[in-house]
Amino acid sequence: MARILIVDDDALLLLTTASALEGLGHEVTRCGEPLKAADIVEKTSPHIAVLDYAMPLLKGPELLARIRQGAYGKSLPVIFLSGTDPLRYAHSIPPDPRVVFLKKPATIADLTDAITNLLDPDGWSQNH
Repeated sequence: MARILIVDDDALLLLTTASALEGLGHEVTRCGEPLKAADIVEKTSPHIAVLDYAMPLLKGPELLARIRQGAYGKSLPVIFLSGTDPLRYAHSIPPDPRVVFLKKPATIADLTDAITNLLDPDGWSQNH
């Protein structure tokens, strides 16, 4: 299973999303303070990060830029969650096959599919 970092300023959403992913066997690190997220990436080496797009103090593109500055974060796959339709904000992040956008409320099935597709884009693990 995957090591996942979840960053969201909504404590309830952070708790429920993390708990659901932990229930599926993933190791989840929770972060409610986006200013600390880039440091957490470097310390915990997650396989993937799930980031809220609109947070106070640091918006999604700014957080992604900070993550990408780190040695480990340069190639980290990222899933952005937002209550706003992704077409309204996806243009603010350069095209990157390691970045996916999901609209809140995303189901755990949608989130799990996005995680699987980013970590195993060729479906290798399902074929062996």
